[in-house]
Amino acid sequence: MRWVYWIIGIVAAIVVVVITATLMILASRGEKFLTERIGTLEIKTRTPLADNGIYLVDSVVLQDDRGLEVRGFLRIPKGEGPFPAVVLLAGLNTGRESLDWVMDVPETRRVAFFTLDYPYQGKTHFRNFELLQELGPVYQALFDGVNAGIYARRYLTEIPEIDKDRIFIVGVSFGAFYSIVSGALDPDFAMVGVFFGGANIAHLLDHNMARQGILNYAPMRWLASRLAAVILHPLEPTLWTGRIAPRPFLMINGKQDESLPVQYVMELYESAGEPKKLVWIESLHIDRQGPSIVKELIGESAGWLQDLGLLEPVDDVVIP
Repeated sequence: MRWVYWIIGIVAAIVVVVITATLMILASRGEKFLTERIGTLEIKTRTPLADNGIYLVDSVVLQDDRGLEVRGFLRIPKGEGPFPAVVLLAGLNTGRESLDWVMDVPETRRVAFFTLDYPYQGKTHFRNFELLQELGPVYQALFDGVNAGIYARRYLTEIPEIDKDRIFIVGVSFGAFYSIVSGALDPDFAMVGVFFGGANIAHLLDHNMARQGILNYAPMRWLASRLAAVILHPLEPTLWTGRIAPRPFLMINGKQDESLPVQYVMELYESAGEPKKLVWIESLHIDRQGPSIVKELIGESAGWLQDLGLLEPVDDVVIP
């Protein structure tokens, strides 16, 4: 029966080699992996939704040559342009909600907003082994947010009312990873903003799983967070922040945000070049604050951009 043990040992060794090789390949992915996924926009559909006398609001669908579909909502001020524009990535299916949050903030009166949904239309809740059936689309979607930001800027440059030299990208929470990578890969973004973001994916995942009681057995949680970080390696922020300078890099974080320990916020900030700014506000994480802090976020952002000469000051305007 000794031959049985030999077969088991050989099979186990092969499995270990295959897993190790796979992880090494995943960990080696970088710029080439992401740039090869960026295609050409082929379909651009813009559908009018509203006109309140101050803004035009449209629904926009972009599709590239590999079939990736990016959906979002575009708000353009009425009046004499061209206007600076913000590409905003705030979450899954949050494009319209995000636009509603910024609609009544006076500092945005003469700023266009293109608020994006994450480009994933699959299931978000899974039972039993359903996740295994969706692994392919989910894996692709993890990186499609990078494309979404870049496609949004390309599309905005085709709109006469938009100032092509003042298109900014801002990511909120998980969207922060996308704004950093998109902003690094596309040098035509004039500013990169990160709201409620940090660095070191492995440690952030480990910290938040522990905080939420997921995988309470620490060695298992450590392994799971490191495996996930390997898969997400191309999105690790510190790989990209150095390429954003000399364009401005803005971070806004909450003092009471338990999901982002200060050390990982500082790790991200310190990895960026100048000019950069880190603002701490009295806030929990964005998902626990909602629209109550949007005015403060925009106020801090607009003030710095005005100081840098990238945004004109506006008088307080009451939006009907």
